[in-house]
Amino acid sequence: MSTTSERLAQLRRSYERAELSEEASQADPLQQFDQWLSQAIAAEIPEPNAMTLATVAGNLRPSSRVVLVKGYAQPGIGWDTNYQSRKGQEPAGNP
Repeated sequence: MSTTSERLAQLRRSYERAELSEEASQADPLQQFDQWLSQAIAAEIPEPNAMTLATVAGNLRPSSRVVLVKGYAQPGIGWDTNYQSRKGQEPAGNP
């Protein structure tokens, strides 16, 4: 019988779809994001709009949180977060 620890290795899924190279990438970051998001949606990846947002506070301490992308267009990506929280205010303190 397998232990839970031994079964953990079997839980890993490969999310590789294509090569990541500068030559194959869009020059515009939002166009690249659109391409990746479209591919994730088409592949039925769970929560394709979830992303990790990492910031650095004014004291230079990093923090991260998972947010849900709710839209994107020039000049960037919009997500749901509590902008009044400490983490929500960090980007303004150290853009």
